[in-house]
Amino acid sequence: LPISTLSTRAKMLPFTSSILATARSVSNRPAFSHVPYRTTRTFRTASILLQEGAVASWYDTGLRLAEPEGVAQPEVPEASSTVCSWYDTGVRLTATEPTKQSEPVKEAPPKSLPTPPLEGPPAFAKLDVRVGKIVEAWEHPDSDKLWCEKIDVGEPEPRQIASGIRRWYPTADTLEGKNVLVVCNLKAAKLGGVASNGMVLCVSSGDKEVVEFVEPPADAPAGERVICSGDFEMDVPASPNQVKKKKLLEKACEELKAVDNVATYRGLPLTTASGPCTTPTVSIGTIS
Repeated sequence: LPISTLSTRAKMLPFTSSILATARSVSNRPAFSHVPYRTTRTFRTASILLQEGAVASWYDTGLRLAEPEGVAQPEVPEASSTVCSWYDTGVRLTATEPTKQSEPVKEAPPKSLPTPPLEGPPAFAKLDVRVGKIVEAWEHPDSDKLWCEKIDVGEPEPRQIASGIRRWYPTADTLEGKNVLVVCNLKAAKLGGVASNGMVLCVSSGDKEVVEFVEPPADAPAGERVICSGDFEMDVPASPNQVKKKKLLEKACEELKAVDNVATYRGLPLTTASGPCTTPTVSIGTIS
């Protein structure tokens, strides 16, 4: 590299003036022939090590770098994301921060959805609702709201049942001989101190002003089980304890309705072998 060219081109690098002054001496030229090369390699290595994203451009100096004979290239530490472009007239060095290798994101295992409980038979399918016939009725001794009845439900002895219907059936003769529907698999209880072993189903109008018995067909025999029409499948009646524990009666009553004077469960008529059960004067109402 000619010293005159080096002197002219290196004016932009003041810090090399002392080196160039020494290099002008003819006797020192062999010793300093490798200085530009070493200087360039030093800046390149420093740029890579500092990793500050700085750009060092030697293009404007016009320096052409040549490796002197016998001078080995210094090894430069490798750095990630470092670009070194060697131009014919200079060196452009670019150093960037090393890329941090991100840890793989661990995907959370999919949450298992809770298994919905298997739906059993509908509540009404587990009730033992039978055709009954009131054979005797008398006033409750301690309540002006209750009637006590003896009802034939197809068993050896009539069942004793207490019903709170005296407001709508004021005398015993309005009860005796009536065909009714009786829920027979309830736990025995006492109403006002009188034993009651079952419940008679009644329909109520929307304003509760009318309450009357749900009536089976006149020729339906006492003791016949009442079912739902269509494809509705009845089940073996639950025990009294199960009816109470699972609240089967309450659940069934939520869906027992009078529709066009017909007793229904989920829209299906309650029926016997002789025909559907009816609500004589209540067209639309609830059954309990």
